[in-house]
Amino acid sequence: MRIADSRLGRELRLYADHCFWFPPAAVTRQGSRAVWLAIMMGAFAVIWVFWGTTSLAAEMAICAVGAALVISAVVGVAVIRRARSMPDDLASAPPNLKLFWGSIAFEIVAAVVGINLLNQFGQTRFDMPWLAFVVGIHFFGIGAAFHTSLHHWVGGAMCGVALASLIALPPANPSAADQVNFCDLVVGIGCAMVLWAFTFLSFLHAEKRVTR
Repeated sequence: MRIADSRLGRELRLYADHCFWFPPAAVTRQGSRAVWLAIMMGAFAVIWVFWGTTSLAAEMAICAVGAALVISAVVGVAVIRRARSMPDDLASAPPNLKLFWGSIAFEIVAAVVGINLLNQFGQTRFDMPWLAFVVGIHFFGIGAAFHTSLHHWVGGAMCGVALASLIALPPANPSAADQVNFCDLVVGIGCAMVLWAFTFLSFLHAEKRVTR
């Protein structure tokens, strides 16, 4: 018997499908979607914390990123373990792939163009709030593509974090080069918390739908 046809081969293929490849068309399966979200959102949460803590001392930044890794791992493992037994939601509508990829394209173009313009005008202090705002807006398109209102709440929360961070916006000409950028810190930690909450809430929402 070939390995590919054995039980081990089938389990390896299933593991690979769950952990490494989730095209948008396959996300209609609730269990796979929960796993995909746990992995992707956990990774993005760590990236946000990394970006937000660049102005901290090296030791503090390393501790913050390490804590983010632990939180993402705990959230991911908890969701993945529960998602294994989640049945399919056969009544769910397929995603709108054109809208999905359109939202991704908007996010990339708006982020790159906006940050380049801010840098050209010497306003790099607005980079993180702008990035968070663009990512938040793109969640509205993702929500429409997957027919879920939860994405809209996440998008609103990220836009709110971006706007709230402006309260801590550093001056145009900071007096000290080693000054902590509290604006970036608010954006990084805030967006990470939104994504961790989104992972849990999305899983609970999906679980509630398929167990009705």
